Amino acid sequence: MILDILINTPFYIYWMFFSLIAVGYMQSKTRKLGIRRALIMPILLCSLSFLGFLLDFGLTFLSSFFYFLGFCLGLYLAILLNKKFSIMQQIQYSFSKRSFVIQGSFIPLIMMMFVFFIKYFVGVITVINQELLLQKEFIMFFCILYGLFSALFFMRFYVLYKKSHV
Repeated sequence: MILDILINTPFYIYWMFFSLIAVGYMQSKTRKLGIRRALIMPILLCSLSFLGFLLDFGLTFLSSFFYFLGFCLGLYLAILLNKKFSIMQQIQYSFSKRSFVIQGSFIPLIMMMFVFFIKYFVGVITVINQELLLQKEFIMFFCILYGLFSALFFMRFYVLYKKSHV
């Protein structure tokens, strides 16, 4: 069954997977980025997570409520992680050069892979067992995950934006 799923997966999904791995690996190294380039990735990934929620579950009361709940949990988690690991101090901003020096980490790669596999799993379920998409527990769980990751990517954007405007 798993082999059938992998064989029938479109090529562009593999391309996305390996592209995300490459981008995530590059983020594991300390790097210097201009302000636009630094801000585009969290915006793009937050949007991707939101679109996953929107396209997979639509704007119903149930899905929106649990997406928002996941978003709130993600904001709370991001604030806790920032306090514990001093994420703001891992990012330096030069006002004269208008660029960031961002310490490398595998966390962005892990987060991107989570969003990718969530979207992939929901896509596979859509093909294999569409009735599961209508179950409340399924909707609740995956909307919370989408909201959680949207918030984490949003907070990355917020931290970068705040650093560049302090």
